[in-house]
Amino acid sequence: MNCLAFFDPHAGSNSGKISGVVEFHSCSSNRETLVRFRLRGFPAKSTRGIHVHEWGDLTQGCTSACAHFNPAKTLHGSKQLFDDSRHVGDLCNNITADEKGEVNFCYFDDLIELTGLRSIVGRMVVIHAGTDDLGSYRLQTDTIRGAESGKTGNAGARIACAVIGLTNRDLHPSNEEIEQAREYQEWTNRVFDDAKILPNGQVVSEDD
Repeated sequence: MNCLAFFDPHAGSNSGKISGVVEFHSCSSNRETLVRFRLRGFPAKSTRGIHVHEWGDLTQGCTSACAHFNPAKTLHGSKQLFDDSRHVGDLCNNITADEKGEVNFCYFDDLIELTGLRSIVGRMVVIHAGTDDLGSYRLQTDTIRGAESGKTGNAGARIACAVIGLTNRDLHPSNEEIEQAREYQEWTNRVFDDAKILPNGQVVSEDD
């Protein structure tokens, strides 16, 4: 099954003038979903938060997409710091552009699905103006930063969004893409293994 979100740089909901696609491929409901980013229009070497939000509603631009897709009603987090204790829509949290302002990256996501209760079809991919803090401060519940870390990762304003729709294109990954995705998966596992809670409640990893 294949889906994609197309970013039109001329759309009113795209103040960041981002162009390209985010693609999703699933061979079966029992396997992880491959997520592929082919985007451009970012400042060189910038890092931006990216998530799947609940609704594919553009009537009020990116605002009507509402909050992160979170059917399990968990806190915002990241694979690196909290493993499965995160929103389904948290994706890989951030994407980083190269020196040309382009993002060409893929990874395997173990939470999102293209069918069933965790299906992201018809929902919205949203790119933010800032960097997702990975939920690092979410245990600091008595602070504004901590409360927002557990909701949005303090990723900032929404600068571009696109609805996820079905496609008949074959988005099966190449062997090179599978290798890249596996390397990213191994890295996130190493970071999670090294994660620890500091005395101030911040969650960090020495391997991050």
